[in-house]
Amino acid sequence: MATYTGRTIHATLGAATVDTITFDADYTSVEIVNRDGSAEIYCTVDTGITPTVGGAGCDVLPAAIGSLTVDASGYGSPTTIKLISAGTPAYSVKGLL
Repeated sequence: MATYTGRTIHATLGAATVDTITFDADYTSVEIVNRDGSAEIYCTVDTGITPTVGGAGCDVLPAAIGSLTVDASGYGSPTTIKLISAGTPAYSVKGLL
């Protein structure tokens, strides 16, 4: 498990390993980018749920280069997001006001 802090993070997921990003503020939404599209990325934002591959309560970013913006409002400060994948996709996340 990797843990990061900041507003914008660029990293690569380890297979079946949760990455936790704690942002530097309370953001209203979070943009997640699957930079190489090699595998799906599952995520949760401040829900108290640890994501699992294909898990209930998770948002998913398909195995394709692209992005997903998820609502992070109403969860308090600071905003936290957790990501997991069955593969090792490169990703970026950014807190949005």
